Amino acid sequence: MKQVLLMIAVVAVVSDSLMAAETQNPNRLSPEETKAGFRLLFNGVNLDGWKAQSKKNFRVKGGRIIADGTKGRSTMYYVGLKGEVSFVNYELRLQVLTRKGANSGIYFRTKWQKSGYPDKFGYEAQIANTHKNPFKTGSIFKIRKITKSPVKDNEWFDYHIIAKGRSITLKLNDKVISKYVEPEDERKRKPTGDLIALQGHDPAVVEFRRIRIKQF
Repeated sequence: MKQVLLMIAVVAVVSDSLMAAETQNPNRLSPEETKAGFRLLFNGVNLDGWKAQSKKNFRVKGGRIIADGTKGRSTMYYVGLKGEVSFVNYELRLQVLTRKGANSGIYFRTKWQKSGYPDKFGYEAQIANTHKNPFKTGSIFKIRKITKSPVKDNEWFDYHIIAKGRSITLKLNDKVISKYVEPEDERKRKPTGDLIALQGHDPAVVEFRRIRIKQF
């Protein structure tokens, strides 16, 4: 009996330690991700490597990027510490938490622009659980329409974006939600770039963490 109680106590301590580590440092790679070649794009402390159109919309708090839509609209791009990044074929993984009525997105294969949303270049993985926007979370905005969000506000969910060649796949919590294959004819394809960006959009707050990428 004592041995059983001791084992239960040990398990409880380990579990509490893991939960504490998750709370204190959510921005980390799993051993599997490290082995697979993923790297972090957000250090959980500051916005090094990120470039925002307007700094008032983005801040770091508690290991999370806060995209504050209550302060207007803006986009923040990952450009690297020396502005040297180029992301074309990759798997991007991140965790997202939305508040009621939030509307946001993750731009990929896009280009920097000083103002406005970069809709003309690349794609947007939509984030809109309870916002009135008809393209709900998991949509490839204006290309693949999801009419009911598979995830909820106020709960962290995993968003995976896989861009490889002409193929694009969006996953939520490891489930494939949207797929798209670009036309073979280059003239019919949407123009693209090689950056990733987070959208700050009115009227609410969206939070991001554990942003990591593996290039192919």
